[in-house]
Amino acid sequence: MLTPPSVLAVSSRSSPFCHPLTISLGVAVTILLGTVTGLAVLIFQGSSLSCLNSAQNLSEERSGNNQNTSNDLHRSTMVMLGKLKEHFCGELESGEAEHAQCEYCPLGWVLHHGKCYYFSEKKKNWSDSERFCNSRAGSLAVIDNGEEKTFIMNRMKMEKGYYWLGLSKGKDRWLWVTGAWLPAEKLHVTGSSGSHSCVVCGMDEVLAESCFNPNEWICEKATMEFPTVKRASLD
Repeated sequence: MLTPPSVLAVSSRSSPFCHPLTISLGVAVTILLGTVTGLAVLIFQGSSLSCLNSAQNLSEERSGNNQNTSNDLHRSTMVMLGKLKEHFCGELESGEAEHAQCEYCPLGWVLHHGKCYYFSEKKKNWSDSERFCNSRAGSLAVIDNGEEKTFIMNRMKMEKGYYWLGLSKGKDRWLWVTGAWLPAEKLHVTGSSGSHSCVVCGMDEVLAESCFNPNEWICEKATMEFPTVKRASLD
């Protein structure tokens, strides 16, 4: 069926108006998409910046907390150290240096004139006794002077036994574990001695006997030191 001419005329006249409308809609959609994209970018950037700031603030807060914890731990340690020093060394008298040194010995050792002494309750031969002392950062006792000899001999009266000293027979003389030889006038050793002889001390005598015999022993080592702290510095 044929379309009437009047209808065709109307259809052909309406098509020119569609092109401007389509272009306008396209431009509007493009602008809208651009606006939405820009807003999305701004929102994303703002969110990222907010997260970054939050993370930085959290890191700074944790760092501050760690520093406070470290400071508290340091203060507690210093207080405990001060109490230990006061226990071993006593309180400083007024006018004494704040960092004056004090000496102390491990538990079970005896402090005397800058040395720590250990008097065993078990028995070993001379070599094993020396190894025991070495394992405690010391050696068998070496008598350096008359005062030290008096201290050890007086101690022997309390212990009532025979104890190895750090003295053994070399080729033709007595040698301390330090390598120094013993002048006869400093310590009189009684008893027969041979190539495997070592020295023990008792209540009132110093004897030579076989290094393989079991005896108690005396270790010695240097004292330990730490600076004392005034009581006022802990308050």
